[in-house]
Amino acid sequence: MTNLNMSEERASDATHINLLCTSEKPVEEIAPHSEASVEVPNTVNTLLDRGAAWCRVGRYEDGLNDFDCLLKLESRCVPALLARARIYVKLLRFDDALQDYDTILSADPREVDAWTERAAVKLHFHRAAEALHDIETAQNIFLSAVTASPIPTPTATQPTQTQTRLSTAIRATRGRALQMLGRHEQALAEFNAILNDDPSDMKHLSQRRESLTETGRHTESLQDLDRLIKMDPTEAELYIARGDAYSGLGQFEKALRNYIRAGQLDSQRVAYQIKAAQTLNKLCRHTECIEYCTGALLMDPENGSLLKIRGQSYLYLGKFNDAFTDFERVLISCPEDEQSLEVLTQLPLIIKPVEGVKSRESISCVLESVSSLSHRAAVMMNSERFEDALRLFDTLIKMNPNNAQTFGNRGLAYYHLKQFDNSLDDFNTALSLEPNHESILQLRADLLSELQRFEEACSDWNRLVELTQAKDIECLIKRGYVLKMMNRSEDALTDFNAALHLDPMDIMALSHRAAVHEALSRYDESIQDVHSILIQDPNNAKALVAKGQLLQYLGRFDESKTVISRAVELFTEYLESNHNDGETLYRRAKAYNLIDKNVEAVADLDRLIALQPTSPPVLLLRGATLFQLERYKEALSDFELLSESDPLNMSYLEYKENTISVLDSSRDRGSSLGSSWKSSFIGRRLSYSSIVM
Repeated sequence: MTNLNMSEERASDATHINLLCTSEKPVEEIAPHSEASVEVPNTVNTLLDRGAAWCRVGRYEDGLNDFDCLLKLESRCVPALLARARIYVKLLRFDDALQDYDTILSADPREVDAWTERAAVKLHFHRAAEALHDIETAQNIFLSAVTASPIPTPTATQPTQTQTRLSTAIRATRGRALQMLGRHEQALAEFNAILNDDPSDMKHLSQRRESLTETGRHTESLQDLDRLIKMDPTEAELYIARGDAYSGLGQFEKALRNYIRAGQLDSQRVAYQIKAAQTLNKLCRHTECIEYCTGALLMDPENGSLLKIRGQSYLYLGKFNDAFTDFERVLISCPEDEQSLEVLTQLPLIIKPVEGVKSRESISCVLESVSSLSHRAAVMMNSERFEDALRLFDTLIKMNPNNAQTFGNRGLAYYHLKQFDNSLDDFNTALSLEPNHESILQLRADLLSELQRFEEACSDWNRLVELTQAKDIECLIKRGYVLKMMNRSEDALTDFNAALHLDPMDIMALSHRAAVHEALSRYDESIQDVHSILIQDPNNAKALVAKGQLLQYLGRFDESKTVISRAVELFTEYLESNHNDGETLYRRAKAYNLIDKNVEAVADLDRLIALQPTSPPVLLLRGATLFQLERYKEALSDFELLSESDPLNMSYLEYKENTISVLDSSRDRGSSLGSSWKSSFIGRRLSYSSIVM
């Protein structure tokens, strides 16, 4: 007889089975179910209990037999179908499991466990879209059930253990489905929710790490990997993943240490040795790379990847006979390997043979191929060895003077060496070869902005906004900044608004828009933008200073002092572990100045000038602060240095002349002038402060 309407007792049987199958009870506590069942007829309840007992001791085939018997008595018994489907999953019989889940859902379309578990099974078949549909159905049923359930006691407001288990299972399966579909930001939201409840959940911490890596958020991925390694410091795969994250950040030395550690933990995995060898090659440590590959090849003598890596290092060291041999060995096992074919084809063409002797037997010199030079130049740039990179780019340009990317890369190397004229020349050449190269256009626009050639920078940003169809937030923000610097405030606001239309919570766009509103004396609108930043990051010290400054303009001085004091605390915490961070020292000094702690401000600025003796913003702020402390001679010294560094800057000249006037005046008149000009300095604070984060 088929029973489609389960009683309340029967409805709990599925959970009872699941708990028996996964509980930590000793076997002897469950065994009586099977022993008693021998003495009594096979009924639904006894078969349910005995099947669960078999599952608990890992005898899934015996459990399967009991549930098969039960389903002959009651073919659509949902608890039995659910239990049997779970056994099929354990036995990797996924097709059979799917059939049972389909039967369950035809009998009871609101069975949340069946929707959830069927989704998980579909993921095994990479049917992610179907799995996502199933899990969202489960989520809707679950939420409607939780919302509709009565709350008889105050304690019932807390979710039950079953609700928590279901919620976690739903989120976990939805997260995996979204990952398979490449929707990693949405997947991250699911894993974050699970980890908020259980931060030590290794499985979901690992899954979140995968999505962080896929979205290029290597720093956050590293944080998760550090936690995972603390939980299980012997898992080699975690070190490989951490090595990959460091590699993604260009930190190859750290990546190498992790790959080597993974190889130590599992010395039989040649794939780990390959990772380490590739990194040694990237670091141009070719002798070590050859030694490492030679050791790894003892385990797998014909491994093509190791042979190619070693062959590349032989090439770099000029050991061409050895390189030739390694690439030949690769072709024996893989005759169609393109890289090896290319090397063996080109090698005789790029060597200088001794006359009368076959080239392969008498190689004495080689001109490296373009690909090899490009690889080495990239390594040099990542290692911040910019002068070495320049020499390689020079060689590449001689070999191919029509490659825009090479000119762009050399321009970037010049930029890092502060050779801005050479940098700009290279960017111009690159863009003459490839006018719509977006990356190089952006580099030139950034450089022109830094050189305060805003009209030219704006022209480049206009082109970039056109090429990206006004869909690139960074281009809109940077053009808005340039327009702001050109005093085209309303046009700048248009760009910042467009950026915030694409992402309403973009901190940089909010920061720049707040600064424009401030400059236009729209303090209420400016403070709204700063508030939006603080909603996302309540401990953003720079935003707190900006808010405090705006509150001063609005006459809310007590609130301002509280907010800025909190920013000072945050700056101080950061400086405890970063003593000489110039930017933070400067920002704390400005914060001190805003709340009239000028002695503390001068102390920070003195430290900063010891690090940056000729920085105009620092000298200006210290001069102004010293003036407010009535230390006029010291203030004059700073203003004189500023005037010498930029004789055409009329503001510096004005500060200097006003200070001289105070010093030349009589004591009484000087006091009056000092008081008057001190107020003037307070009004000028915007000239040396910025809301931009």
